[in-house]
Amino acid sequence: MKGSVGVSEDGHRSVQCQSVKIREQRINYRSYLLSYYLHANTMTETSKEQLYMISHNTSNYQCKPVTRFIFIKTMKTGGSTTANIFIRYGMKHHLYTAAYNIRNFSCTNLTGFDYMAMHLRYNRTWMDSIIRDAKYITILRSPYTQLPSAFYYFKFAKPLLKYPDPFRQYIENLDNYTNFTDEHHQHRNGQMWYLNSLFEESGQDNVTSIQIAIKRIDREIDFVIILEHFDESLVVLKKYMCWNDNDVIYHITKRSRKRNTLTQVMKANIRKWNRADMLLYEHYNRSLWERIKNYDGDFNEDLRKFRRVAKLASLECSLDNAYVIGSFCWKMLNDTPKL
Repeated sequence: MKGSVGVSEDGHRSVQCQSVKIREQRINYRSYLLSYYLHANTMTETSKEQLYMISHNTSNYQCKPVTRFIFIKTMKTGGSTTANIFIRYGMKHHLYTAAYNIRNFSCTNLTGFDYMAMHLRYNRTWMDSIIRDAKYITILRSPYTQLPSAFYYFKFAKPLLKYPDPFRQYIENLDNYTNFTDEHHQHRNGQMWYLNSLFEESGQDNVTSIQIAIKRIDREIDFVIILEHFDESLVVLKKYMCWNDNDVIYHITKRSRKRNTLTQVMKANIRKWNRADMLLYEHYNRSLWERIKNYDGDFNEDLRKFRRVAKLASLECSLDNAYVIGSFCWKMLNDTPKL
């Protein structure tokens, strides 16, 4: 049976198992998205987008653009900037997106959704039932910067603000402070937590268990972006998805605050404490450079061209009136809405 969307008495969406295509039930939601994004003057929108467009001569391409994809946003990894790319692509090509309340759907074999780009813990069986034949993409960040970012963002630092460097006090004295962080999934190996729903607390120090998890993730996740090599990742991703430069240009909407420099002791403790995240990150960092090594084309030239176009778009939109709702610049510069 296929799922259809209904609204319960308390106003929450639910799914009833009926033989109705869910695409037909999502007209109101799609209309909301279109009105949210597309209020700008059509001619202005088109001309602005063409300004940054590098022509995409489809006659030179044998591939077919990927239009079914799931982007799993990990936390404090540049996920919002990256999700903006996927959401813009979906809006440009009139794709149907699954909303956050898709997590409340109890039916399987739904039809009509094309993509997701949001914080969701990876669950292949469930996700395949929502979007079949999708490409799975995620992003990772070095634990040396991701863990401090999560530490401050989730206010783990609050009990330690009396110290000149709260994170240093924490990471150099872990045994004293786990009581106020261990209930949160981002206090340790938060990136592995998102990508491995089978990962357990007891396995966080077990290298064998971690390597088994990485091998399984490697079989199932199609592409992993590395934040520290964001541009390089996007050039390879563009080729993999059969998209063009204009599809993956970006503007950084959130910038992390500059933190105190990590000492060697702090780095050693992070590496030990976040062993799963560290091994996961190192595996996919190597994987990215292997992809670059085997890149079909002139990678350095494509990277140079992409950076030139992305820089131009970001600069021009920063100077332009980016608050015209629905404009090309507004879509690129605005923080990612919850879809």
